Amino acid sequence: MGAVANPPAEARLTALGLGNGGDAAWTPTVAGLLLFGRAPQRLLPQAQVKVARFRGDDVTGLIVDRAEIGGAVGPLIEAVTQFVTRNMRVGGVIEGLYRRDVPEYPIQAVREAVTNAIAHRDYRLAGQKVQVRMFDDRLEIESPGGLAGPVTLDTLETRRYSRNPRLAQAMYTLRLVEEMGTGIRRIKRALGALGSGPPTFVSDRAAFLIRLPALPLADPADPGDLAPNPTPVRRGEHSDNAPAAPDPNPQSAIRRVAAGGPQPPAGGGLDPRPQRRATHQSRVPRPAQRPQRRSRPPGSGGSGRTRLPAQNRLQPRHLLHPARPVAGR
Repeated sequence: MGAVANPPAEARLTALGLGNGGDAAWTPTVAGLLLFGRAPQRLLPQAQVKVARFRGDDVTGLIVDRAEIGGAVGPLIEAVTQFVTRNMRVGGVIEGLYRRDVPEYPIQAVREAVTNAIAHRDYRLAGQKVQVRMFDDRLEIESPGGLAGPVTLDTLETRRYSRNPRLAQAMYTLRLVEEMGTGIRRIKRALGALGSGPPTFVSDRAAFLIRLPALPLADPADPGDLAPNPTPVRRGEHSDNAPAAPDPNPQSAIRRVAAGGPQPPAGGGLDPRPQRRATHQSRVPRPAQRPQRRSRPPGSGGSGRTRLPAQNRLQPRHLLHPARPVAGR
């Protein structure tokens, strides 16, 4: 018994609803082109995803990074997720002996939101693309086409509807989606596990928008994370931001306080008495100066010593104080 030949790829795609016709007349459907096309954006330019990283909290800020990403659905989801990962900030938490990285956004939530935007967008809107916008405080993912069917903002977690059923079924077969209506709940769960706030949703007839809040990497309740950079202090000056040095002689400070004298500042044990300012010149010894010899008038002889006037010369003792005659002798 011979081996059973595998059906050609076109036949299998047709069985999945991703193609029509047979042999030379076979053509893929939109879902088949999006999933398995080499360059689906050549026929469907709206299938691209526009991504951008803005500085600040609105679109008027400086664009730090931007791209238009294309390709089949699977690689497209991965490329958009990598762009977000590359442009997000990452903090750190010390746990025991090791450091654990803490990203701004959970990767699971980002991937789920991007997947939903690609799977449920309205591909009939040829002039619109999925947009991913990153700001300092949030991540926005906008999908062309509002909520479809019976789904509303109030029933996002309870009702399910697929605008593109064949695409959603094929993505479920490829394990890209769950197709169980649990995507929104997984996004909320991932944000909560990271410590971020809940997502927000905006929908109208033109688009559906999801906002993921960024995780604050510096907790205002922890002063250690918000320690200001120390202000440069000149030699001999004191800064309120700089840590105070301990008093080299604590006993003297105790005696001053007990005697009612000036107390050291509250921030530390600095001596309130003015300190002598050290200078660079005081540490460098000065060169020894040679004594200058007195100049001798020209034409005078001798050894060069200056002769004092006669009235200023030392006289013998018997000349300065002559002996007095002793009476009775």
